[in-house]
Amino acid sequence: MSLPNDQLLYSALGCLVNARVVGLSSSHPNLPIMRFEDYSVFSLASSSVTAPQQIDLTTLPVRVGTLPVRVKQLTGKVVEVLVLQDFYIEELKRAVEMEYHTPSSQQQYTYNGTRLLNGTKLSAYNIDFANAVFVQVLLLRGNTQISELAIDDAFLSSRFNYDFRGITDVGHSYIRGGLPYRRPVGYMRYAINVLGKFDNGNDTWLAQNGSAGEWAVSYHGSEVSKTQNNLMDDVLMWGKKLGLSNNNANMTFCTPNVETAVKFSKQNTDKNGCKSILVFQNRVKPSSILKASSVGGPDDYWYVKDPADIRVYSICVKQV
Repeated sequence: MSLPNDQLLYSALGCLVNARVVGLSSSHPNLPIMRFEDYSVFSLASSSVTAPQQIDLTTLPVRVGTLPVRVKQLTGKVVEVLVLQDFYIEELKRAVEMEYHTPSSQQQYTYNGTRLLNGTKLSAYNIDFANAVFVQVLLLRGNTQISELAIDDAFLSSRFNYDFRGITDVGHSYIRGGLPYRRPVGYMRYAINVLGKFDNGNDTWLAQNGSAGEWAVSYHGSEVSKTQNNLMDDVLMWGKKLGLSNNNANMTFCTPNVETAVKFSKQNTDKNGCKSILVFQNRVKPSSILKASSVGGPDDYWYVKDPADIRVYSICVKQV
């Protein structure tokens, strides 16, 4: 049985974050909130090629911080925690756990849109500690005790939704940012509210007429299953041939072909038996794209080193 559009999105997002998404936050004000920050950068974590080695906190002494910084929790509440400039990200999480009892395994943060990676130090992120706010974002497939979530009313922009189901693009081609891409035929596309959120409010990156400053369209998957690890090995191999270091934690893989992105998205089933596939649709700065085809790889394998040059702007869902 086909789900209504909103329920299809709630079902797919619920599977992604391992919690029940019940609706909009205005109707559920006491629940943790899924908001724009959760998908602006952090959603790319499922497609990040590498990350630094995580720190075993049992090998580090418990250090007491002296610099107060603010942490915006999933509920939107802002709390304060003491850190040191050379704290590892794991130590930040431990400080939050000790003070506010949120398990470290359930914490992930961004700072000014950049994901804070385990195994790195706060000092690596050019943080203005006097005014710093670390935003807690949702863990994709995290080990979480959160059973229900609500979507921030400002998270989505439904006037830009588009139903690509029941249509065909045979004989048609589409270009954005000077580069061809395939539209998400067969999917319901849900637009994220990104207008005015980048480049001091200049939305030229979202243009659709080939104007200067228009960014290309790409996709990335939501989760690679354990049986698909060979796909990531392939991504790593071509990235290495492009000269990209395996230690580059910000390197992100994407593709202009939605069907390639689907290979990196596991089919999920919610508690009611609804099966769906979810992929993210992005815009990418054309000058930042490194193509595997330049070293003999697949035409639709793209790599982006700087996370600021790739922006999620839609969520595409197919019921299967």
